[in-house]
Parts: sequence; C-alpha cells; structure tokens
Amino acid sequence: MQHRWQLEALDRTLRDIMKTKDKTLEHVPFGGIIVVLGSDFRQTLPIVKRASRAQTVDATLHRSPCWQHFKIVALTDNMRVANALASNREERETLQHFAEWMLSVGEGREPVVEDDTYGDTIVLPEHMCLPPTADGNIDTQALVDRVFPNLAENCGNAETVGGWLSERAILAPRNTSVDELNAQVLERFPGTPVSCFSADTLAGDDAHASVSIPMEYLNSQRTSGMPEHEFVFKPNMPIMLLRNLNPSEGLCNGTRLLALSLRSNGRLLEAKIISGEKGVRGRIVLIPRIDLTPEKGAFPFEWKRRQFPVRAAFVMTINKSQGQSLRCVGVYLALPCFSHGQLYVAISRVGHPDHVCFALLPDAETGEFRTRNVVFHDALTC
Repeated sequence: MQHRWQLEALDRTLRDIMKTKDKTLEHVPFGGIIVVLGSDFRQTLPIVKRASRAQTVDATLHRSPCWQHFKIVALTDNMRVANALASNREERETLQHFAEWMLSVGEGREPVVEDDTYGDTIVLPEHMCLPPTADGNIDTQALVDRVFPNLAENCGNAETVGGWLSERAILAPRNTSVDELNAQVLERFPGTPVSCFSADTLAGDDAHASVSIPMEYLNSQRTSGMPEHEFVFKPNMPIMLLRNLNPSEGLCNGTRLLALSLRSNGRLLEAKIISGEKGVRGRIVLIPRIDLTPEKGAFPFEWKRRQFPVRAAFVMTINKSQGQSLRCVGVYLALPCFSHGQLYVAISRVGHPDHVCFALLPDAETGEFRTRNVVFHDALTC
C-alpha cells in the first residue's frame, strides 16, 4: 500500500548518507544498502485521493524506477490456509480449493457475469452466503450471530473476551455500512452505555472571523479518519485507534483495543491492546481526548473536534483489515467493493472457507449471489 514516492525518497536519503563514507555510493541504488520489501499486488493499492485508475496504478511500487534493481522472489504457500487444521484428505482438498479460488479472485481470473446494476460481477459460492430474510432484505441479524455467536455470554468473562473479539470481525467496503452495523452490534453488546460527546469548535482564522456555523452542524459531521461526535462506551467493547499516538508502545492507527473504563471524569479512556505483536498485546494503556481536524479543503472553513481518537471495532472497513489474520469474518456487501483488491483482502483474512460468510441480496432472476470484483490487471504485472 505504500506510494512509490516513499521508496524513491528512501533511495535518495540512503544515497546521501552513504556518499559521506564513499562518494561512489551516491550512484549505487539505496547507497549499497540491502532493502527487502514484502508486497502482494492483489491487495489494495496506495490511496491516492480523487485519482483515476491510471494514477492509482502509477503510484504502485513496481512503477518506480527503483523497481528494476529488485530481485523478485515469489512466496507460494498460503500460511493462513496451511495453519488451518486439516484432519482428513477431503478437508485438505477443500482447503486447497479455497486457496486456489482466493487466487483466482485476486488475479481477476474468476468468470465474469454481466450485471445491469454493477456491471461485471462474479458469482460467490452459495454455501458461503447468508440467505435473505423473509421480506427480502439482508439478514444482518444472522450475520452478527454468525460472526459473534452468543455475544452476551462470550463477552461476560473480562479475561477471555479480548482474545475472542480480536479474532473475529465484520468487514464492509464503505464507512457508512461500518457505522450502521457497529451501532447494531453495540446495541446487542452487554453493558450499560455511556455517551462521550466531543467538543467541536471553529479553528484558525475562522475562529475569530464573523463566521456563524451552528454547533449542531459541526456535531453532525462524519468525515473519514475522524471519530464521531458521540462515542458510545460499554465496558469490554472492541475499539480501533484512528491516530498514531505512540507507535513504539503499539498505539498506531488501526490498532484494536478493548475499552475497559473511563478515568478522570471521562477525560481518559483505559484500554487493553488486543492486536499487534506479542510484546505489545495485553498492555494496558490510557487514551486521552485529542484535537482532530478534517482533511484540508474538505470544508470551506476550518474546525476541530476534541474527542477520543477511537471508534467501535465490531465492524471495520476492508482496507483497515489488511494485514490482520482473523478466525471468523463476515463480509457485508450491501454496497459492493469499489477498489482494486478489496474482495480478495476480505476473503483472505481467514484460512478456512467455513470461517468466512457473505451478506448480500441474491439476483432477482437467477438467485445467484453476485458482487463486483474490482481488479486492475495492469497493477498485477511486474
């Protein structure tokens, strides 16, 4: 997911440093330092805001002039599938078929079906899809029960709930779906809810100018990368960090934690890290309220929100789940995937076909479960 400019900046930096030791190293890639990259171009590509397909592909690592200096070594074993327990030959064949199907989805080799609504789609295996409700809607209740079975019972033990929640999640392509489903799961989560409201104010020159913005308008804004105005807290609920607070201590953007309690009259949130490396996992941390500002240019005025930089993590976007290994995944596809590799990333979080399910409506005519699989084939050639 790294932009190729970051690789090129590293190349220039290492050349500048190493030429102080030997002037000839200025013309050697990376100053003669061995650089190892790990990459899978089937997964989501670098995020380039408001970019075309060509601009997105051009930002990938293999479009960099530095790429010609790398030796490509292919890793062919799917370790998530390999780690799944196969007790007999039939199950091993099932796992092998699942691994091959994932690759065909990621490489765009899965047969395409024309669809009037979403264009080119693929047909998902029926046994991996949840049937709709009697009134023809997506059965979100069944999706929650599949991913979080016996939610109240399994979350009653404070010592084991962290591990149980850390290995399961519902994934969705868009933030709107994430917010809706998080609210549904949180309502069923045991515990008394406590609302933590943000302090939204104008910032910069607009704070002193004659700009009249209703506070209710600021409170209603939901922007990418910022917490909501109202954060509903329940003890032992999973949350996700939205900012890099202290990377050396494991507090990075995307870190999953278990919210434990509110401290100092609601000014601090006590939480336990439930993702990341073993040395970090299980650590108790305190998260303060901080000032967060939206992306420049997103609003015609400057404003900021003081709130805990977290959100509920029963449900997360597919992009946020990249790099995580989960035991049970539900993929909510009321709105289809819109970016390269999203469907492949969602499927490949688990190592067994029984551990992933899809929630979407079947085609009205054929009854097949169809969804978009966006693959930029020119991003796969390196």
